[in-house]
Amino acid sequence: MSGLSSWNLNDWRGSLTSTLSALIFLILLRHFLWKKLHSWVAALRGGVFAEECLSKLKAPVSGVVVVLALEAGVQMAPAWLREHPLTSWALKVALTALAVWILDALARVILKSRVLLSEESLNKSTRTLLLSAVRITVFGLGLLMIMQSVGIAITPILASLGVGSIAVAMALQDTLSNFFSGVYLLVDQPIRVGDTVRIDDSVEGVVRRIGWRSTQIELSSGNLGVMPNSKISSSRVTNFDLPTQDSAFSVGFHCAPGSDLNLVEKIATTVAGEVQERVEGCLRGFPPVVRFLSVGGAGVEFSVTLRVRRFSEQALVRHEVLKTLHTRLIEQGVSIGVGHAVKNQA
Repeated sequence: MSGLSSWNLNDWRGSLTSTLSALIFLILLRHFLWKKLHSWVAALRGGVFAEECLSKLKAPVSGVVVVLALEAGVQMAPAWLREHPLTSWALKVALTALAVWILDALARVILKSRVLLSEESLNKSTRTLLLSAVRITVFGLGLLMIMQSVGIAITPILASLGVGSIAVAMALQDTLSNFFSGVYLLVDQPIRVGDTVRIDDSVEGVVRRIGWRSTQIELSSGNLGVMPNSKISSSRVTNFDLPTQDSAFSVGFHCAPGSDLNLVEKIATTVAGEVQERVEGCLRGFPPVVRFLSVGGAGVEFSVTLRVRRFSEQALVRHEVLKTLHTRLIEQGVSIGVGHAVKNQA
């Protein structure tokens, strides 16, 4: 007689009773634990992350409860069903799939909760790309785990994937270089969207977008510069908004040899103070500093150092200091040396 026909009513009753009993017990246990977790999360301030985790895990955990109840029912089933390879295979596949579901849900919540994948730091297409890459990785590993659990050898598959990955990496070397450089820029955040940056003393502007292949920088001319991420990650980058947005800079000037340096210093300090109070963008409360630097063929070189709220404010402040100081020195009878202003130091 076949195994199916030998399964009498008592076998049905015992297996179903065990399944239903386990299901009811596990549902009550899950409800109790879930209620306790929600109470604990509600007592925490700023528990948005935990609430999101509980919300995403509710469905896969319910699936785990059902599978465990079925496992309990199988243990009370006849030997032919309990020991059948298909039964063990089905339970292993179900539990592995639920584990992958849980990992995927947790990975998405963790990534979306970080600044890395926030709308402020990344555009929609880049967030979608990174999330898709993570999900593909999780599901790929899950598929390999399922194949391993049912007795399929995955070593040849891993070997084939390794050879294929090398071929793809060689064919897409530049693209992958830009992609991983973009990931570095997003994780390490040496530059952020909205920051004013200078790259290799040749490109200067405001970062408008960090993509998976390139970064867009709005230049001072109003044009848009596009730089490969690999170029930025290997260049010397100055970020004028880190660690703080305010910055000090120096305006260089010359006076003729033989000038009264005490008078020059007094005039320069007064002019810098007036500009600091008059021009929008200057950081008030920071006393201007005048320093004599050298004596040469162009005269006596000195600098006036002020502080501005943002790097973009330097141009107007520099303009006002040079214009006002030039006029005031002439009015006071101080001869101006031959030369030009030294380069500003951010």
